[in-house]
Amino acid sequence: MSEIFSDHEQRAEAAAAQREQLSREMAACYARTFSTADGRRVLADLRKKFGLQRLVFKTNPAGRYDYLDAALRDGERRVLSEIEGALLLAGNAS
Repeated sequence: MSEIFSDHEQRAEAAAAQREQLSREMAACYARTFSTADGRRVLADLRKKFGLQRLVFKTNPAGRYDYLDAALRDGERRVLSEIEGALLLAGNAS
């Protein structure tokens, strides 16, 4: 019975190692993309438009929170968060 658990643990560890390797490879792709002059310019534009410090919840003209608009802003921030995270993983936070 312990052989089954051991085999399962080994497969889980191998899968985790493979995911880690793929994450690092993808992070390197992001780093190469955003290390060019155009890439840095695009990243600066994305930070300006969708920055992580941007408020998610804002009141609408009626003074109420617009939850759908907040969800949209949160999604936009999430994309930038993924890019920033990949650049940090690659050691290339521009």
